[in-house]
Amino acid sequence: NRILLEYIINGKETDVTSLVLDTKTAAWMCFELPKGEVVAIDGLDELRKLDGVFLVNLDDICIGKSIGEMKDDTGKLGPVLIKGDTREQCFETIAKVKQTLDIRVRNKNGEINKMIW
Repeated sequence: NRILLEYIINGKETDVTSLVLDTKTAAWMCFELPKGEVVAIDGLDELRKLDGVFLVNLDDICIGKSIGEMKDDTGKLGPVLIKGDTREQCFETIAKVKQTLDIRVRNKNGEINKMIW
């Protein structure tokens, strides 16, 4: 996971031919926000403290940020990286993440919409 993160975040390449793999599991979660202005971000501090949450990369999302229309997968936000000893642990953590993080956006008509996992 560390090598993958280094590649994704910093573009650092590693020779993986000599790696010894363990049996732990990991997951990668992204989400999208509807078009509009971010008006609320709840649960972010709690999310970072959840057991099984390895990394939360939401530093570019803030109250007042303008969100454009998502045209393809490159518009997804995050990621939230999950780790666990078993696949079931990862799924449990994913459920907790979805219950914990709540980001809302106001559209041009004044309607408030939630994030989409």
